Amino acid sequence: MNTTEGDSVNERLDIVRDIPTDRLKEIADAYREHRELEIPVRVGSVVYLLMENLATGETDIVPSRLLRMVWRFDSTPIYSCYVNCPEIGNTLEYYEQDFGKEVFATREEAEKALAGRGQTGK
Repeated sequence: MNTTEGDSVNERLDIVRDIPTDRLKEIADAYREHRELEIPVRVGSVVYLLMENLATGETDIVPSRLLRMVWRFDSTPIYSCYVNCPEIGNTLEYYEQDFGKEVFATREEAEKALAGRGQTGK
């Protein structure tokens, strides 16, 4: 078995012990086919959304909580995340391609994106 330096078979098994075999195969296949997904934040984290303020027409930075993520490995591997947005009282769905455009891990990243658009947000 090919393991990285310092890894033991038991350490690897401990990591995946509770994951169903078919799910592990799906993840491993995605990794081997270079379809692996990099998750920029964890469930429960605060993320920052760029949202148009309908009253002012400006873009606001809205802190929201990441509720859950769903991985899909159909024809196009994507993950979607569900965000609790108290500002509008709703749960919103975003996709992998939205990170760095509409969803940010830090407020600073969101502010930088707005500045790149020639805007400032509250």
